Amino acid sequence: MNKAFKISLFTLLAGTLSLAVGCRHGTSKSGVSGSNLAAADAGGFSFGDQSQFFFGLATAPAHVEDQLNDTWLDFARSGRVAAWANQREPERRLDFWSNPDEEINLAAETGVTVFRLGVDWGRLVPQAGAPIDAAALKHYHEIVDKVRAKKMRVMMTLFHHSLPKWALDMGGWTKPEVRDAFISFGKSMADSFADDVDYWVIFNEPAVFALLSNVAGIWPGGKPSTMAILPLPGALKGAYFKVVDNMTASHRALYDYIHAQAGTGRRSPVVGIAQNVGHQLAASRLDIPSVSFARQAVNYNFLDAVINQLDFIGLNYYGAELVKGKGTVVDPAYEYSESGRIVDPQGMYQTFKQVHERYNVKFVNRKAKTQLPLIVTENGISDGSDILRPAYLIEHLRVVRALLDEGIPIKGYVFWTISDNWEWADGYCPKFGLVAVDRTQNLMRTKRPSYGLFKAIVEQGGVSAKQMSEAWQLVTEHVGKPRPFCRNADGITSEQEPYDRLIVGRDWRFNKDRPMSNAETGPFEAW
Repeated sequence: MNKAFKISLFTLLAGTLSLAVGCRHGTSKSGVSGSNLAAADAGGFSFGDQSQFFFGLATAPAHVEDQLNDTWLDFARSGRVAAWANQREPERRLDFWSNPDEEINLAAETGVTVFRLGVDWGRLVPQAGAPIDAAALKHYHEIVDKVRAKKMRVMMTLFHHSLPKWALDMGGWTKPEVRDAFISFGKSMADSFADDVDYWVIFNEPAVFALLSNVAGIWPGGKPSTMAILPLPGALKGAYFKVVDNMTASHRALYDYIHAQAGTGRRSPVVGIAQNVGHQLAASRLDIPSVSFARQAVNYNFLDAVINQLDFIGLNYYGAELVKGKGTVVDPAYEYSESGRIVDPQGMYQTFKQVHERYNVKFVNRKAKTQLPLIVTENGISDGSDILRPAYLIEHLRVVRALLDEGIPIKGYVFWTISDNWEWADGYCPKFGLVAVDRTQNLMRTKRPSYGLFKAIVEQGGVSAKQMSEAWQLVTEHVGKPRPFCRNADGITSEQEPYDRLIVGRDWRFNKDRPMSNAETGPFEAW
């Protein structure tokens, strides 16, 4: 691998994995106006009741828990998190630790039957080698009890992008000592919550954490290093591969342990992963090798390694990234979320099909020739205007329905997220919530129209033609008008305050026969 290619991959991974695309006001290359985008009225669709297909909502400790003195708080206080210091009481996040009822009640009101949450390793093990903090464990049990009291099943994540401070001081996930400590922590959680957890997610997006922390250095735990992604042998192995190796070993050990505990008369466990799957596309044919590398590293390396220790494949999908040269770029023809993802339902269709074909048809790396179910463990859009979110939600649910119709075993859909929260290094700029949060008014919640839509879809068990039509009409009525955008023009970082980007006049609704890629003119698929 030559030096130029190494630098290109480093920048590319920093860009694609921070989903870092930035632009100022732009106009569509297609020149399509709102009046040219006819509202959809192709008929509704159904998923049946939630015994057949469940709906859920997701959150995580570092996003929402107050009184959490974690590595992300230190990172923010050092000035490495955008849109944080300019917020009122940013360390409160969403007060989920001191007031979990607010989010739990909002979730329960929608009618979802699965609530995804996490436990923070550093809160529960505040010092290296220390026993589990009994008071913190008790409070997590109280939170779980509240969830179950609202008739929602629990999907629990053990590692969601947040290392304890002491683990960071030890060298993070590159060190086997941290791996062993996490396995010990995970076993304690399995013992404590075995009767209360319906779905275990051992790792959330492990490749994303490894790349943004240990390659790009834009998350806590690492420094920028082009050498980190080199697949060298032995002691020369890059940090990315050391991290993935240690996470892989942790996942395997905990999967086996959790299942071994089932023999004691407890409920049969269901253990999986929440794997980020982006739809990476090449702006030109010259960019195809870089996209191919990124797609394998981000979407498949970890899955390939743990596929025999999964009861379900959880997939997090948000959108597409367009790669050109050393990083991701913005094409004014495409619509973007506030955090820089291209709105691309077709990409979800293609990516989920690829995952299914890889592991349930070709059985890559698999011992058992059985069907592993898929779960959408995260899907959502940062959109403070709430103009795109209704159509985004509906069009991605159309994708799920189409995949089910093709025989792909998808068991549920978990939306990200309930309320606007702290979004990693982007701080509070991107707004992913169905519920808006006014941080100047003591975290006052206001339900967005999309909250009502989501609730109606859950209650109906599907989407009506009228809902589809109205959601797309909302988009077309705002073509050419400004909405907030957070990503900086450097392609990596986020702005302190959102700026305006014009809504694009492009029909991005799901149509499996109309993918973003074009074999003649681009963008191009890697494979």
